[in-house]
Amino acid sequence: SALPERLTTASNVRDLTLTPDGRRLVFKATSGLFSVMADGSAGALLGQDVSSFQLSRGGASVVFWAANALFGVPVDGGTTPTRLSPGLEAQEFSLTPDGGRVLFLAQEDSSGPLELYQSFLVPAHRPR
Repeated sequence: SALPERLTTASNVRDLTLTPDGRRLVFKATSGLFSVMADGSAGALLGQDVSSFQLSRGGASVVFWAANALFGVPVDGGTTPTRLSPGLEAQEFSLTPDGGRVLFLAQEDSSGPLELYQSFLVPAHRPR
């Protein structure tokens, strides 16, 4: 039988998710949130100090929570993550079934009430 093949060199890998097309793996490790091709090549650091993350429905984007804020980034990296909750302290989040919006709980400051917000991942999903 074939021996297992190591795909990463990151330490303490956890929370592994495969994109719907099976081409990329997204995972958290001690040093951050990463995306790699399914064969372990073409790795990209997507974010640091990440608490949780979700893939968009088609797997093209990753939304993650870090430092009390929500960020979105293409699954293959290559760009600076976009803050989806500017000026807000974000908490729980969920992607809509179509993958175009992120719904999240946030507050304007640490003493304010939690309220429900939305942010658009894809500009085309924004109502006109």
